Amino acid sequence: MMETEVKEADIPPEMDIQTDESNGMTTREVTQFAAYRQGQMVSICDLDMGPGEGTENMEIMLLGYVVNGSKKLKVEIGPLVEWCIEYGSDPTIWTHTARAWYKILSPIEEYRAVHELARRRFELCSRLFILAVTIMSEQCTYESLVSVLAQPYKQMKGYSEKEILMESNFILDQADSLDDPSLRNTDFAKALRQKAAQIAKEQKAEQKAEQKKQQKVAANRKDNTAADKEKKERKKSNKPAADFVWEPRSNDRIVKNALLKRCAKILTNLMKDKL
Repeated sequence: MMETEVKEADIPPEMDIQTDESNGMTTREVTQFAAYRQGQMVSICDLDMGPGEGTENMEIMLLGYVVNGSKKLKVEIGPLVEWCIEYGSDPTIWTHTARAWYKILSPIEEYRAVHELARRRFELCSRLFILAVTIMSEQCTYESLVSVLAQPYKQMKGYSEKEILMESNFILDQADSLDDPSLRNTDFAKALRQKAAQIAKEQKAEQKAEQKKQQKVAANRKDNTAADKEKKERKKSNKPAADFVWEPRSNDRIVKNALLKRCAKILTNLMKDKL
C-alpha cells in the first residue's frame, strides 16, 4: 500500500519541535527528503537564483518525513522560500516556507547526487567558520586551511583545492554576511578573494575568446554559403540548353586552319630531324 503524503497545512501540532510565539513560525525536522521542481529533482541551491534566471513561477517543493521523537509522517512541504546554514560547533542546514522552519537531515538515496552541491557548500563553510573561530588568526593561511579541508571531519568529507575554488564566491558571500568577522578577516579569505577575482577574469577572457571563435565560424559559414550559391548560379548560366546544337562560326574555321598549319609545320621539322 502506497503511503500518501500530508500537505504542509495539515501537519498536526504533535510533529512540531517548537513554535515561535512572536511570529507564529513553527520549527520541525525533516529527513529522507528530496527537493522537486515540476516533478524533477533539483538542488535547494536553486533557491539562490535571482529573477530572470529561468526560475519564474517554478516553485520548489520538499518531499520527506517530518520526525519528532518516535513520530514520523510523510509530508509535502512548500513552496520553499530559502535555505541557510546555522553555524556553530554543531552546524545544520535549514530551509523554510511561509509556515515553518525545517531542519533538514538526511536525503533519500536517489537524491544524494543532486544534494551534493548544497552539501559541499554547507560543509566547506561550516568547517571554515569552526577553524576561523578556534585557531589563531595567523594560522589561518590559505595553504594551511586548504590542507586541513582536504581531510574528513566527523561525518563531513574532505575537499580538494579545486572544489574549494569552485565554491569561492559562495564561501566569500557567507563570510561577508556573518555577524562574526572571524572568517572574513582571515588570510585565507583574503587570498581566496584574490583567487576568485583572477578566476573570474580568466573566465571572462575565455568567454570572449569563445564568442569571437563562434562569430568567425558563423562568418566563414556565411561566406561559404554565398560562394556555393554563386558557383551554382554560374554553373547554371553556363549549362547549355537541352536543344543546343553547335555550329561552327567563321572565326572558328580560321582558328582551326591556323592550328592545322602549325601542326603540319611541327611534323615537317620533326621529319627533317630524323633524316
